[in-house]
Amino acid sequence: MSDNYNPVKAHLFLMFLILLNVLNFVDRYLIQSLAPLIVEDLGLSYTQIGLLTGFYFVVFYSLIGLFMGSLADRFNRPRLMAGGLLLWSLLTAVTGAAGKFWHIATARVFVGVGEASLTPASLSMLSDTFPPEKRAFAAGMYYAGIPLGMGLSLIVAGTIGTKLGWRNCFYILGGIGVAMSVVLLFVKNPARGAMEPDGGMATNSQPKQSFKSILSDLIASMRKSRSLFMLIAASGVLVFGMGASIMDQLWLVRERGYSQQNAALIFGVLFIISGTIGNYVGGSIADWCHKRWAGGRLLFLAWMEVIIIPVTLSIRFLPPDTFIFYACVFLSGMSAMMMMGPVFACVQDLVPIRIRSTSVGMLILGHNLLGTAPGNFVAGWLCDALQNAGWAEPLTYGTFFTRLVGLLAVPMFFIAAKHYQPDIDRMHAEEGT
Repeated sequence: MSDNYNPVKAHLFLMFLILLNVLNFVDRYLIQSLAPLIVEDLGLSYTQIGLLTGFYFVVFYSLIGLFMGSLADRFNRPRLMAGGLLLWSLLTAVTGAAGKFWHIATARVFVGVGEASLTPASLSMLSDTFPPEKRAFAAGMYYAGIPLGMGLSLIVAGTIGTKLGWRNCFYILGGIGVAMSVVLLFVKNPARGAMEPDGGMATNSQPKQSFKSILSDLIASMRKSRSLFMLIAASGVLVFGMGASIMDQLWLVRERGYSQQNAALIFGVLFIISGTIGNYVGGSIADWCHKRWAGGRLLFLAWMEVIIIPVTLSIRFLPPDTFIFYACVFLSGMSAMMMMGPVFACVQDLVPIRIRSTSVGMLILGHNLLGTAPGNFVAGWLCDALQNAGWAEPLTYGTFFTRLVGLLAVPMFFIAAKHYQPDIDRMHAEEGT
């Protein structure tokens, strides 16, 4: 373990970044959490909700994310994050004033641009704060921002949304983000490479790299590392299947008999608990497997999905308000978050230190272009198509068929695990480390 590691400072820094990520995901999931209210007010279709939470947000978020990752590899990371947070918070507030579908769509494009600055820089800084053997834990806990943020967005929808209206939720959230952007200006940029076993390229100066050279390094890593390529593809396919979740609030209200308030509050609390446990358990078990087997983190992901995907699929046909239904929802929430730590830790292990932020941007690009954007659109389109075809429960079957795609991730994770250690050894030999 590196002599530069300070557990107290590292965990305090991790807690601050988790807080920022919670804010990020409250914003990101607020539209789907408030979907019943927004659909009723603006008369939107299922496909339009899928586009707002998918294409119009994640495509621009993903493409800009790659560029933001390269900026984080060259410039001061906390300052970059502060600018992005200010931009997305202002546009979040603008979302609340929208009167038409296109108003929200335009605002979400620029929200995506701002949010793209956060995760590449954050995970890069965590790699400079935690040693290699603790990176899946650190990345997993950082991604506790997803269950905490998504769960809080549901609670906000079930409380503030039902009492003050959906527009005020966006106004309040935007104001909080503007205040947090000021705090970021006082955060210190960790020395790059400080946690490598030999001290790495530890420095407080910014690497003198061009955007072109960073992309060249990234493309070379993708071409040489079959493990990296398959890992990005597998996690993207898995996220595609998760696109079904954007219809969950509408499904619970329209086809399972929940009120808007109960659907938001009950499932918001469930996901906060299950997802946060999943982040901790997934990162910890993956690090344990990493110490014992070559490609252990990836083997863990493959076997986890073999076990959990049938559980996730069964939710659509279980009777609501029963123990087995809530138990399967709980396990599904855990599993969705258990993948985050191992995936992001492995991606940063498989690339040189100088392009770690950019590699995170590439992973997010893969998640969103292969997963979220088409997954959310297909889920919404299927639900509309089945409804138009006269199916009795279009949301149930549309989301079920979307989730089936996630099964393709299992063999991809096994292939990535097989090539993980040889790819690590080759990269270290080429880098002379």
